[in-house]
Amino acid sequence: MRKYILLITIISGLCWFGCDKKEIALYQESPRLCIEYIPAVHFLDTDYVKQHTEKLVLVKIRLQGYKLENEKGYCLKTEVAEGMEATVEVGMEDHYIFRANEILDSVYLVFKRPLKASQQEGKNGVTITFDYLNPKHEFAAGRIEEQSRVVSVDFYLPEPYNWHKTYWGEYSTAKYIFMMDYFKDVYKMTWGSQEESQKVQDAYEVYRKENGDLLDEAGKPITFPKF
Repeated sequence: MRKYILLITIISGLCWFGCDKKEIALYQESPRLCIEYIPAVHFLDTDYVKQHTEKLVLVKIRLQGYKLENEKGYCLKTEVAEGMEATVEVGMEDHYIFRANEILDSVYLVFKRPLKASQQEGKNGVTITFDYLNPKHEFAAGRIEEQSRVVSVDFYLPEPYNWHKTYWGEYSTAKYIFMMDYFKDVYKMTWGSQEESQKVQDAYEVYRKENGDLLDEAGKPITFPKF
C-alpha cells in the first residue's frame, strides 16, 4: 500500500513539474508581467490638515517566467473601476523599464485625493492595468487575473470616536472639514465647550453669506446646536 502511495505521489509531482515547466517555457518565448501588489490608499483628517493632496504609492510588478537577458519597457494606464462612486487621478511615467536578471520591479504612482470625503471606505477607486496598445510596452499579456488591480482610494473621514454632539450636533464630513479649517487641526476634546462652539458658528455664518450652505451626506444644510 505504501508503495502505491509513493508511486502516485511521484507521478503527481512529475505532472505538476511538467505543467510548471511548460508554463515557464511559454513565458520565456514571450515575456509577460503581472501586477503583484498595490495597497489601498487612504487620505485621513491628518492629511487634510497638513494639506496633503497626493500620495506616493509603491506598486510591485512581477516577471512571469525566466529572467530577462536584456531590459524591456512596459507601460501602465488607468481605467474606470466598476462599482465605485467616482474615479481618481493617478500620476505615472510614460513607461517603465524592467531590468535584466530581475524577477520583481518596484515603481511609484502618485494618487490624488478624491474631491469628496466619505464616512465609508471603498467609495472611490481606479483600475491600474498594463497598456498593451502603447508601442513602448514590450511584453505579451500574462495571466488574465493578474493584469489589472482595482485600487480603493478614499478621502476617509469617519466620525471621531469622541465627537461631542452637545456642542457640535450631528456629525458630517462637511461640518468636520469646516471645523478643521477653523481650528487648523484634527478633532480635539478641548474643542468641546459652548464658547468654542459659538466661535465656530459665528465663523460659519460669515462663510454662509459669501458661499452658501454646506451640505451633509443627505444633501441637507449642516446645523450647529443653538445655546
